[in-house]
Amino acid sequence: MSPLRRTLNQGLFGATLGFFMGCAAVALFGSAASRFQEVMHLSPIMVGLLAATPALSGSLPRISPISTVTFAAHILSPGRMAA
Repeated sequence: MSPLRRTLNQGLFGATLGFFMGCAAVALFGSAASRFQEVMHLSPIMVGLLAATPALSGSLPRISPISTVTFAAHILSPGRMAA
């Protein structure tokens, strides 16, 4: 299996596109929170948690100890050490 060869500009473009798509999804979801509150009869605290969940689910795994272990295992994997 050959490794993928990409340029730094392609990586930057992909990361930027993903960031903006994620921001747009969170912004659309946040603006729909008032409608969710009406339909599901939620308290203000529950609406806040509902609107914050997509952002938290994307950011918390990045700073957890598990992500550090996974990142270290990826860097120190036998396939990468042989190269």
